[in-house]
Amino acid sequence: MTGYQLCDGHYETAVNDLSREYYRVPVQPLDAILKTEELAQGTAMTMVLGPADLRFRRVGVEPVGEIACDLYVGSFAKSTAVRVWLNPVTGWPVRITHEDIDGAGKSTTRMEIVEIAINEENPDSQFLFTPPEGYVDRMAELIKSLPAPLAQPGNSTENNKLPALTIQATGSAGGGDQSLEKWHGFLLSSTSALFVWKRSVPTKKESETLDWLQNIEMDYRNGNGVSRPLRHAWVQPPQPSQWLWSIVKTVDGKPLGRGIIHLQLRADRAELSCGFAALQLTNEMLDELIIEAATSAGVPASAEPITLQFLRAKAAELE
Repeated sequence: MTGYQLCDGHYETAVNDLSREYYRVPVQPLDAILKTEELAQGTAMTMVLGPADLRFRRVGVEPVGEIACDLYVGSFAKSTAVRVWLNPVTGWPVRITHEDIDGAGKSTTRMEIVEIAINEENPDSQFLFTPPEGYVDRMAELIKSLPAPLAQPGNSTENNKLPALTIQATGSAGGGDQSLEKWHGFLLSSTSALFVWKRSVPTKKESETLDWLQNIEMDYRNGNGVSRPLRHAWVQPPQPSQWLWSIVKTVDGKPLGRGIIHLQLRADRAELSCGFAALQLTNEMLDELIIEAATSAGVPASAEPITLQFLRAKAAELE
């Protein structure tokens, strides 16, 4: 698709220039922040800095404009190099390139980033959306096609109150009678993370209790295919048709880094998998997200309130 996505904190808009149409749907501020952070951090971790756990080495000093930058180089797949020029005063990148290297050792720049702004305020006007001339509002067309009374303006999504945070699958896999879904993962500490997921109900005999980790394998993986084991704990006892809240912690005590938490369901007629990148958020934002997510997920009122402090205490018990 050729186009762009835009979010002003209240509406999310996707524009398709090939079909000359756009979708515009309301979004709550917390949902907007979560979607933005997922896109931004995912882009920074993979597209900009290369595969997870790519090791960089300092190779010298090289100027970018009037700044004498520290130059770092990381290589992967024996045919690609990532170069990062860091401002030694601020520590922020000034220039980043991805280079392809042929058999003779010649490099060709495939991607170059030179306009980098860190923690700058963006004016609200930058996120305002004006429909391009001749483009079709596909969401409005969809609402018109609904049978009455669903097509009435009062029943439009735009006019209904949205929850503070919606928990909908951001990825899924299925096969036979097995299914696996994911929402998001969040970094709790350098060595622990929370992730929220669903699976098909495990099988059991009459005398057994449900084992929600039945046929489940989970580990931490970096971009070089290296796997590290994880310890696991439930935030609350799992329930059918509910989102499952899991805490994991590295067995070796080393940081999670930029890799993914890999979840795999192996069954007789299916082998399903999904991966979680643990998003890094401020304590205040993470606490607010966790509280709202627990409310949206329908955590029993009798259960202990789920807060960031509660989750970190749970993670500390995983020794």
